[in-house]
Amino acid sequence: MDLSLSKEINEWKFKYPFLKKIWNLFEDFSNEVTDDDNPLHVVCDVIAAYYPEKINEYREFCKILLKNLENVSVSENKQESETEAENLEDHMDNNTRCTNLNRWLYYYTKIHHVPDEFIKQVFSAMYDVLTLWGDKIKYTKCIYESYRDDYAEPEDIIKLLTFVDNHDVIQSILMNEHSNVYDSCVNYINECDTIYRKLNTKHCGVNKSSDKKYIILCQDLETFKNSYTSLYIIPVIREKRTHFGSPQLEDKAAELQIHDVQVSKNEDTDFQSNPMKSKITTAVTAGIGACSFLGILYKVNRNYYIYRNITYLIFFILNDSDESVAFAYM
Repeated sequence: MDLSLSKEINEWKFKYPFLKKIWNLFEDFSNEVTDDDNPLHVVCDVIAAYYPEKINEYREFCKILLKNLENVSVSENKQESETEAENLEDHMDNNTRCTNLNRWLYYYTKIHHVPDEFIKQVFSAMYDVLTLWGDKIKYTKCIYESYRDDYAEPEDIIKLLTFVDNHDVIQSILMNEHSNVYDSCVNYINECDTIYRKLNTKHCGVNKSSDKKYIILCQDLETFKNSYTSLYIIPVIREKRTHFGSPQLEDKAAELQIHDVQVSKNEDTDFQSNPMKSKITTAVTAGIGACSFLGILYKVNRNYYIYRNITYLIFFILNDSDESVAFAYM
């Protein structure tokens, strides 16, 4: 196994143990090939010959990559239900394995600087030899994605998309505060929250870039946001939201402005003791969640909150059926 990459994988296993399926897969991807009798290896001799200065290094890498491609794209032609039943807990479909292979390739090539063109040739060769397999083989094509060339902020995006891919695992952990990986999972979520805020502010504001990399980045951020906020639909998780950032991932400055709003005591009828309070709170929480509610109030007209010398008024109108809440402002 490559020692440099192995060290990184061990660090990830220690820091994020709840993602062990991915780290185990990365370890498998990193293992060297011990079987030199594989007829596919002749492909590596041909491709590596175009890189005479590194022919031995690239030939060995080609063997590893072919092994990995075979593992993520080729399986016995069984019913999918049969395959899952063999090891339900560790089951990972071929498309997900392919995605993780591309992410592993990013970290591997970050260390070894294998050219993209070489990798593309190996992927293409794997597809070309498909005709050598008979009906007993089920093939799922794995397409190469270069995180280095096709993605902006690749390591941050990989971390956020890993969150999305493992949403169910994370959700399960959050529902069990006594889990031995609960704290590490919460730390991971907070790291993802911070990354989202940073990238969204930097790249996806008013002046968005027309560069394809950044269009993809903003789409991926939206995907992460949807996955992240969906956790708060679950009551047991929503109750623990103080462990994390804002469920709606709004800018921290907005939160500070909201918390800074004060209603004059001369005009206030003490909302906390108002009999309407329980109705409004119930309706808002049922509809969009308390934090979203505050976010909406802030977005209505942020100037009302930023500049205190501007008179503002917010009306909460609750109809008799308790089914709607309306907002009006001046």
